[in-house]
Amino acid sequence: MMEATDGPLSRALLRLMPNLDERQRRLALGAVAEGLGRGGIRTVAKAARVAESTVSRGVRELDGPRLPAGRVRRAGAGRKPLTERDPGLMPALLALARSTGPEGTGRSPLEWTTLSVREIAQALTLLGHPVGPDTASSLLKAEGFTLQPSAYTSVRGTREHRIARLRHGAALLRGFTDAGHPAIRVRTEPAVEPGRRARSCGECVQGRGAPQARSAVCADLCA
Repeated sequence: MMEATDGPLSRALLRLMPNLDERQRRLALGAVAEGLGRGGIRTVAKAARVAESTVSRGVRELDGPRLPAGRVRRAGAGRKPLTERDPGLMPALLALARSTGPEGTGRSPLEWTTLSVREIAQALTLLGHPVGPDTASSLLKAEGFTLQPSAYTSVRGTREHRIARLRHGAALLRGFTDAGHPAIRVRTEPAVEPGRRARSCGECVQGRGAPQARSAVCADLCA
């Protein structure tokens, strides 16, 4: 019996593993373990520096049905999406995003938030839904929100001014769409002075319920 401490076996497995996908690694380890006979699973696990359960699974999969090309796990296997593991995450995220958006119960063709993705992520974590800014950003984008870069402090105006501009734009858009006129999305950015760089904080603006070709009033929302 070849021991796990034998250099050739360990070196061969450690050299091979990085070139295989998840399932191929299990099958290779299982095949080697079967070839070694009794105690092969433990020997291979130590040599390849993996759990014995991984090698055992590889042995079982060698005798199991073949998976379709390109798959490394059975259908339905693997880690579930975060929104499935935490069903309350999306409702909480949208409630936070809308808490600083359009007021009242009237129909608005635009939705926005004055919270940054970092602030939303921190608030969600405090509510028992631990996520990072990147996750919050991805979930918001999946809901139709778009991240807006900030402009310079001198041209941003106060938060109240920015909200007023958004409400004004939403009212104009509603008027045009209600009249059956087309609406287009126009975005402008301040000129960057030589030697200066724009700063981005990742805010969100969303248009929901409006036509596909719509105005989105891309105003800076950074506080």
